[in-house]
Amino acid sequence: MNPIISIIDQRLFKWADRIVKEINIPHDAAKRIASTIEKEFDTAKTEFLQDIKNLGPITPKRRLYILEGQIFWKQFVRPKILHAPEPPQGIISKTWWEDSHKYALLMSSLYMNYIYVGDGFFEFLKKHAPSGSVTKKVAQYIRENPLRALRNALSHANWYLTTNGIKYFARKGSDPNEPMAEFHASPQDMEFYDDFVSFAGWAALFIAVKASGETGVGIENA
Repeated sequence: MNPIISIIDQRLFKWADRIVKEINIPHDAAKRIASTIEKEFDTAKTEFLQDIKNLGPITPKRRLYILEGQIFWKQFVRPKILHAPEPPQGIISKTWWEDSHKYALLMSSLYMNYIYVGDGFFEFLKKHAPSGSVTKKVAQYIRENPLRALRNALSHANWYLTTNGIKYFARKGSDPNEPMAEFHASPQDMEFYDDFVSFAGWAALFIAVKASGETGVGIENA
């Protein structure tokens, strides 16, 4: 097994029960998300792989390169942000200083997960991955509520941190006249969303780049 696939499987293993419950996939697949996606790509049709290779002006291998960098950057900076240094002289509010660090990390992570990878790749998989596949179910979960609402709240700047997670506002459907609904995600929800979307995105992009024959970009070639 490729070591990156193994790393992703291990990272998402702790969320297996929640993945089964919320995404409705078999428990064995939930414990090995990356390995399962890899097996599905191994049997994918040539046309599907060719469409991935030609997916827009930003290629999957370029998205992979940037996503991998962001994932490793998060692992490096998160402990420092959770224990922010003392504020510079003249800044009175330590809470404001600590919150500013949290917002900086969260905005970077939300954009990467839900727009750069979500809009740029998971939307394609939602529409074109084989019906009933784990790959398709993962993409559907990421592109539907409550994560769809979080993506829209992010793009329209309708969200903020609370003392117990994040509150965000978005329409549940596509009707522009529909009133906005209020959503809330706890710290555990946000940890799950961030782990699942970023690592499932890493798996899908890594496997897609390999399957479509593209090489030369990504952590393996850094």
